[in-house]
Amino acid sequence: MQHSVKQKLEGFLKSGRSERREALLKIIPVDRSWSKVKKSIGDVGGGAINCEKLSELLAMLIALSIVEERDGKYVITAPV
Repeated sequence: MQHSVKQKLEGFLKSGRSERREALLKIIPVDRSWSKVKKSIGDVGGGAINCEKLSELLAMLIALSIVEERDGKYVITAPV
C-alpha cells in the first residue's frame, strides 16, 4: 500500500524527537548543504545534533522520498 506524503511526514515526526525533525524540515528549504543544516538546526529549535544523527535523519527523509540530495544540497521533493 502506498502512503501519502502526509502519512510519511507524520510517521517521520512521530518516530523521534519531533522538535528536531520539524526544525530539519524548516531548514532544508533555506540552508540546503549538510554543513549549513548542521549549523542551523539549533537556531530553529532543534537543539544540538551530532553528525551521525543528522546523517541518519537526512537518510530517513531520502528513503521516504521527501528529500533528495542534488549536487551536495538537500531539496524537498514532495509537496509539503
